[in-house]
Amino acid sequence: MKKILSIILAITVISCNSNNNKNLSSPDGKIKIDFRIDNGVPSYSVKKNNSIIINESEMGILFSDGTDLSSNLSVKSSSQKSFNEDWYPLYGEEEKINNRYNELKISLTNQKNEFDILFRAYNDGIAFKYVVPQQKEFSNYDIIDEKTEFNLSSKDSALWIPAFSYRRYEFLYAFSSVDDISKD
Repeated sequence: MKKILSIILAITVISCNSNNNKNLSSPDGKIKIDFRIDNGVPSYSVKKNNSIIINESEMGILFSDGTDLSSNLSVKSSSQKSFNEDWYPLYGEEEKINNRYNELKISLTNQKNEFDILFRAYNDGIAFKYVVPQQKEFSNYDIIDEKTEFNLSSKDSALWIPAFSYRRYEFLYAFSSVDDISKD
């Protein structure tokens, strides 16, 4: 009897944990987004060709009324879809642009409020956004803090432009490690 209870408990723990872990790959499979919730806190990480691009980084938003959508969360539901369409810009270098991605929609709840995170994985990058659907608790709201992190490795390189002056658009781009970006 103890063995049966142990097996049922193990299956329950595994199934509960897997419900809070979601994965998404780019159409070519080279980019992978891993989403998870640990102790109610959502986070994501990104790999390209099995190399970590963004280390585990926390997510969430905070509203002026004190509502905190960055903790005490669980996955309510999730769905995936793929999109592949050509579009033709009026101007630019390309005559035709292929818009192809895989999308993961994760609906989260803290038992009082709900919101969605939409991840998109393209063959050359990722995107995500928060979507707060209309609900009783949110007829009108002000976001005062976005708690989204981009936890890059100190060994990563960046192409950046200094933005510490009123004429920042006139500076030349710099290429350096993330740690060497000037903070003055």
